[in-house]
Amino acid sequence: MILKIVGELNDDTISTMIDGYLSALDGEESLCVVVSSEGGNSDVFCVFVDLFSDLRARGKVETLAVGEVMSGAPLIVAAGSPGRRVAMKHTLFGLHEPFVSDVTGDPAVQDSEFRVLQSTVDRFYTLLSELTGTTVGTWRKRIHGKSLVVFDAKQAQRWGLVDKVQKGE
Repeated sequence: MILKIVGELNDDTISTMIDGYLSALDGEESLCVVVSSEGGNSDVFCVFVDLFSDLRARGKVETLAVGEVMSGAPLIVAAGSPGRRVAMKHTLFGLHEPFVSDVTGDPAVQDSEFRVLQSTVDRFYTLLSELTGTTVGTWRKRIHGKSLVVFDAKQAQRWGLVDKVQKGE
């Protein structure tokens, strides 16, 4: 089965992932997840990791990164089964910390949003660490305080986000 995660990560993406998950549960075949996304809602990558963790552990989730894989989308690629995470040679990756784009002036709401954001950022680094085998501290040094860290497929392989770079030959 092929599951395409293309474009913005949003509620429609979550719906597509749930459908893919339910279909994958019904069959014995592996799931190939093709990812080409500029990112979006940070909840989406968490939903993917949670939904597909059992299939990932059984070696049934292949991920394929193509085009641009930005924001939270690299975590979806990294959440494939070990040994089955692939990027095409010219894939461009980008990571940044999750952020809140629109916060009201109410101090109580700002405080609540800050706590939610901090929890999301902590979860982001924890997932990066778990999926790549690289420490949270190392990921924080690479990303914290930068608007977007952009890197190629070979760097994604060195950082443990993918296992193989497909040359396309």
